[in-house]
Amino acid sequence: MHEAAGVPAEVEQELADAFELVDVPEGADGVITTPAIPVDAAFLDAAGPQLRIVANYAVGLDNIDLAATRERRVVVSNTPGVLTNTTAEHAEHADNDADTAAAFHALTEVQDSLLWLRA
Repeated sequence: MHEAAGVPAEVEQELADAFELVDVPEGADGVITTPAIPVDAAFLDAAGPQLRIVANYAVGLDNIDLAATRERRVVVSNTPGVLTNTTAEHAEHADNDADTAAAFHALTEVQDSLLWLRA
């Protein structure tokens, strides 16, 4: 059984429809990794000389030893758009929070003025 840690279920299903998914890199022609998986010389050696691509399901490549992949002529890719929706959602929430804070501040000023006028 394959476990795609950190990969959304719909993405894993699309991959499973097109490829055989395995738990270990040994013998794989390509691997999909997440930032939690260090792709270093030991990982690449375990995968074997047939490995042609490491696709990192992340924006960055910090978990991948690029010198080791270059030495073995393994192509490395990432998924630069993978966090676009998440970033937009965070921005929307921050905007909503800012609107809420501004409204609260305005109400507080009105309340303070009313209290002052009543005093």
